[in-house]
Amino acid sequence: MDFSVFVPIAFFAMIAYIVKVMAQTRVHKIMAEKGEVKGLMGPSPAEADPAFTSLKWGLVLVGAGMAVLLGQLVPSESRGAATWGLVFLFVGAALLISYRIEMERSQQEQAPTGAAASKNALEPPEEERGA
Repeated sequence: MDFSVFVPIAFFAMIAYIVKVMAQTRVHKIMAEKGEVKGLMGPSPAEADPAFTSLKWGLVLVGAGMAVLLGQLVPSESRGAATWGLVFLFVGAALLISYRIEMERSQQEQAPTGAAASKNALEPPEEERGA
């Protein structure tokens, strides 16, 4: 296979990525000047829930282990490529599962429950009450 075709593709991808990073940096500077820094870069690692971090790593390692195990069942002439493909497939699936679990948990924590929710739903916001 002739790999010379990948050189211009990689060069274009590198230039596109540099332009993207420069544009994001410019937007972040403007937002920081306006004082909208909160939530700009997402949650910091210090704010991350350690349970979710453990869940994510556990799912990734289980996915990688399953991929290697299934890769050993493939005939020997294509074992290496199949194993790597399965590793990326299973690790990607593990990260998607972890993301979905984290999103469901955060939505459950944000949703008001019980009598307080029904009271707040019927009550107009403070701006409309003339406070």
